[in-house]
Amino acid sequence: MLTSNESDKSNGQLKQNSAPEAKKFDKFPWENEPRDRFYFVQVVLFLLGTVSLLPMTFFTTATEYWMYKFRNTSLDADDPDHRTYLQANFASLQMFAVVYPMVITNFIAVFIGHKVKPKIRVIAFLCSICMVLATHTAFVKIDTDDWQVSFFIITMACQVFISGAMGLGGIGCVTLASYFPPHYTKTFLMGQGLGTLVTAVLRLISVTAAPSALGGGFIFFITGTVIMVLAQIMFIIATRSSFFRYYANATKEETKKKINSIRDIFKALKLIWKVVVLNSTLLLFPANAITNLVVSEEYDSETVWSKTYFVTVATYLIPAVCDIAGRALSNKFDKDFSWSFLFIAVTVRTSIIIPTIFFSNARPRNHTDVIFNHDWEYILIMAFHQCSLGFFMNAITLKNIRLVPKDKLDLSFSVSMLFLGGMAAITSPLGIILVSLL
Repeated sequence: MLTSNESDKSNGQLKQNSAPEAKKFDKFPWENEPRDRFYFVQVVLFLLGTVSLLPMTFFTTATEYWMYKFRNTSLDADDPDHRTYLQANFASLQMFAVVYPMVITNFIAVFIGHKVKPKIRVIAFLCSICMVLATHTAFVKIDTDDWQVSFFIITMACQVFISGAMGLGGIGCVTLASYFPPHYTKTFLMGQGLGTLVTAVLRLISVTAAPSALGGGFIFFITGTVIMVLAQIMFIIATRSSFFRYYANATKEETKKKINSIRDIFKALKLIWKVVVLNSTLLLFPANAITNLVVSEEYDSETVWSKTYFVTVATYLIPAVCDIAGRALSNKFDKDFSWSFLFIAVTVRTSIIIPTIFFSNARPRNHTDVIFNHDWEYILIMAFHQCSLGFFMNAITLKNIRLVPKDKLDLSFSVSMLFLGGMAAITSPLGIILVSLL
């Protein structure tokens, strides 16, 4: 039996182990917590969430620009039923350029990512994206008709670079946000949902302000560059505030830890394997490979809706709004859902989404019939797709944060991204296969 002293000691040790995040703030007593003046740090975290996923959606969203750059130059106009190989498979090939480098960088991040402070990783990430967007802004003004394949290779190389930056810096963004109070973390997650809306609005502005594909592309890319530069400046200013340093100081202890071992990785995977499976099920279907090719039911007419606004509104703008609505619902009804509910709901959702998107009005189509031909049907399908995706992605992320001790969050996010990237690498050829089956 334990003596009273031994019992007290044992209870004290148990309390210490049950709250691993407590010792992170030993040097910063809660009663001395600084104020977030004008909620500046919260605004910056929201903006950081917005730009953290912006590179992944930005290039896919510029559909008309890529269709123009990789068009058949012998034709006077782009015909959805006679698209070139690069036009039809751009989104699928882009997935290859994104997935495999991200798997490699995530593999590196799993072992040594925590050795670099999240703040440094975020700054490096923002600088990298600024350079890539500025480069593509310049390419808009360059005639690439005579060297389309070379331009495609350059574009994919930029995607590889962005993917690597995302693999290291993107996890740094999430890790850093998780060290702040819960409502700050939720603000960051809401910002992530806004990323798709920002690109959709920029696309709407660009196609409205400039009727040509090149003019719209220039507005699109230069505005994106400005947003990234602004985000970087605001983030650097935020890092100098006492409120930011109060919470971010806890990340300094992470850099002192030893390099993670295989055993550490499997321990983390044991905690979050359900999160990994759920995220993989959500992202199993490469929807962009098909939605990138969907046209209006009136695509053979010259209406403004079919030629200019359909793709912007139906494929990007409305789904982006629904994605935010889904994330907002998840935050509003913040409930720790049971694993069984999540598995059933996510599986049912994926089973509905795959056939409905595949049988939408994607062109060119040679082997299968269109079932959901009307524009309103496609809009409803995309609205459900993004609203449910935003809801479950947000709910699963919050569950991951609750599930894992704060001192293991960086590792858990890295492991999750590693296995998610591995799953995407396995399924990425599915995009090209699905396009060939249309």
